[in-house]
Amino acid sequence: FASGDFGHAVLYEDFTPETVAVRAWWCCTLHGLRAFPDVHDSVFRQQRDNIFYDLPLDGKWKSQTAIIEAQSRLATDGKVRLVVENMAGSHSLTIRKPDWADAVVVTTNGKHEPGLTAPLIKTGDEIVVKYTMNVRLATAERTQTRPDRKALSFGPWLLGASSHDQAEYFNELYPDNQIAMESGRMPYPGGALPFAVPIAATPASCIPAEFPGQPVKVELRAVAEQTGYEPARWQTAFLVRAKS
Repeated sequence: FASGDFGHAVLYEDFTPETVAVRAWWCCTLHGLRAFPDVHDSVFRQQRDNIFYDLPLDGKWKSQTAIIEAQSRLATDGKVRLVVENMAGSHSLTIRKPDWADAVVVTTNGKHEPGLTAPLIKTGDEIVVKYTMNVRLATAERTQTRPDRKALSFGPWLLGASSHDQAEYFNELYPDNQIAMESGRMPYPGGALPFAVPIAATPASCIPAEFPGQPVKVELRAVAEQTGYEPARWQTAFLVRAKS
């Protein structure tokens, strides 16, 4: 939450979020904050002479023989820049390819690596990692009871429609709105809020259940953006029309 708390959502009977509104200071806030150092400590790891970059986040690896800093721009342009600040001995750096990435491309000092490993890194090297991501659909049947609903993700981010951005989308019948994905990406509006994920902003066409003769546009955003503003209503399970 924008307050710094962690929490959870009030759910409809079909287990989809109605409003993300419960600041659970008695459990979620405590354990959410405790999770941050665990995540930070898991960005890098090392096995013998091979250093692994596992989580595409900001982070820094320090050992007796190596110092590497990662600066992540995953949320804006899908890239991470890693700078080798100090290196003693022979080490390689291997980048993990997560399931949500269609491809991962690694370059060392501007030179393309044939795989996911930058061999024999040295002090001053700059490694840039590009994650190719696209919209992915998965069944939502395990988390709600309405038939044929899909969950949509872009890279690691769950997508949804938010009343913060489009209050008019949420009428009485909005759970039965039908959406169709569009081919292009959308420009993210200027003055983005903190915690914005511009790269995940996804345009869709929508046939409203209440007014099917009046199609509209809907902008799907990363649910993670909820952190930047007061609690809003979200739809995260959709009827998705097949492409004609």
